[in-house]
Amino acid sequence: MKHIDVVAVEQKAIAQALGESYFENDGKIASIESYKLADVGKDVLNSGSVESYTKALLTQLGKMEIESDVFKDTIASLNVPTEMWYGYLERIKFDIQDVVADAKYYGLVDGQTYDDHVFYQPKVKAKIFEEIKTFKCPMSFVNDDIDESFVSWEQKNAFFEGIRASIKSTLNLAVKVIKHMLLQSGVAISVGATDTAIHLITEYFGANSGKTYNDVKNDKDFRIFVNERIANLKNQFKDWNTAFSNGSIPTFATKVDVTLLDQWANGTKFQVTANTYNPIDIGIGDYDTVSSWQAFKDTDKSDYDFATASKIMISADANNKLGVGTSAFTASNVIGLIRDHRALGICPYREKVTSNYTASADFYNQYLHVQFNTCIDSDYKMVALVLD
Repeated sequence: MKHIDVVAVEQKAIAQALGESYFENDGKIASIESYKLADVGKDVLNSGSVESYTKALLTQLGKMEIESDVFKDTIASLNVPTEMWYGYLERIKFDIQDVVADAKYYGLVDGQTYDDHVFYQPKVKAKIFEEIKTFKCPMSFVNDDIDESFVSWEQKNAFFEGIRASIKSTLNLAVKVIKHMLLQSGVAISVGATDTAIHLITEYFGANSGKTYNDVKNDKDFRIFVNERIANLKNQFKDWNTAFSNGSIPTFATKVDVTLLDQWANGTKFQVTANTYNPIDIGIGDYDTVSSWQAFKDTDKSDYDFATASKIMISADANNKLGVGTSAFTASNVIGLIRDHRALGICPYREKVTSNYTASADFYNQYLHVQFNTCIDSDYKMVALVLD
């Protein structure tokens, strides 16, 4: 299995997700190598030194509150169960096979030879996804500091529970950031490689209308049009053809995933369905939302400004991995990505904890190691929704 080490990219992505400096990376939106789908290593308590957590402890506290909430990732549609992916992933797809005349049903001819031994080569396409990616979360424990800082086993257990929750939150954040990079790559492929993106304002109002998000965000009829377009696409994805893909082989979707920018999804929910009091009437079925595709902060703009939240910026790639060219890629006003469930996915399939003890300083190190696979497969249908 091919190991890809791109921790620096993951650190940059986390900085933009947090909106603050992280490992010397600025938190404002900027080009990022999303195509690398990177890994992360983060000291859970933000310093890299044993002192980082002992500063949070006071000797012999009478009462202590320890935060143990776990950060949750909301983009469930990209999750792939371990039993489906493990280690290498190979995909074998079958093209539409030959349909030939059957002499049996329109008359046999006396004396004519009928050959039963013609070989019909199955039309097959195979891909292998060989990259393995990893990250780890380190944590150190000093025996004396732990023993002197708590008045009961309950407090000590609560502290370790908080540490475990923090590590789990870090893992969830890392996976969430990777999912965002997968979505960014899917949008880039749809817009810049397969040309399957739908430019909603142009389609509804015509070319050169000059309209922007601010012009259409309160247009109920336009929002109804967008919903209808999404519903139609979900049905069209189930047809067996090369539409909405790279065209290399016909495919059909058995499950269609939709991810929408929450500013657009919430506007539709309140403007289009509020008078029915029934969110099912939105008419597009289940969908995930993201508050931003890449980052929420930019210079001289408010947090989660639509222009920032709807923007995707991918750095130049000399190898053209995504097929969008070797130059830097930018997409603006992106409000959604519709895809065959098999087009994008992530599977964190192996976790383990290792530890060691440093006798000279009397502390333990523990490391949570995670291995995972990711997949971006443009043989399957993907459509970006863009407000332009």
